[in-house]
Amino acid sequence: HQETYNTQLKWRNSYPLNGGATDVPFYNTATNQVEQWQRQYFTYEENGGLSRAMIRNINNTFSINTGVKGSFGDSWQYEAMFSHSQNQLEAKWPALIAAKANAFYLGQSLGVDPDSGYQMYYVPHERLYTPLTPAQFASITQDSIDRDTARAENYSIKVNNTDLFQLPAGSVGFAATAE
Repeated sequence: HQETYNTQLKWRNSYPLNGGATDVPFYNTATNQVEQWQRQYFTYEENGGLSRAMIRNINNTFSINTGVKGSFGDSWQYEAMFSHSQNQLEAKWPALIAAKANAFYLGQSLGVDPDSGYQMYYVPHERLYTPLTPAQFASITQDSIDRDTARAENYSIKVNNTDLFQLPAGSVGFAATAE
């Protein structure tokens, strides 16, 4: 188990585009200006403390290796092996939900400004500069969870006989391996 501190989350009003996001200015009817808002970082106090901002990795690994070795007949030897390993990782970290943060900071659209072509919102600047309570912060975030599993199995068998029969140059043998 591993816990590390995440960088503080940040927000800017944007919308999804090609797997990323692009900034979306808006017309603020509170100031009669086109604006682009962002919070560079939310504080740990807004987040509810350091422990709520942590990345948690839970990694479980299991491995087993076993085999048998012996002989049969007059001069045959064998060796069989099996190994199995698996790894499961669960990583959990806090993530900002852009649509919820946009709705929290900007509220409902008042339509489209005919001069700029941007969405209109009534958003006093105090909304951007007032610290959030942990409950407000929780309302625009959720844990992002990644679960990964890896598994490997190996089987191996070897059979050999170093003295099947004799030729003038010496013994003839045989060996085979399958994996």
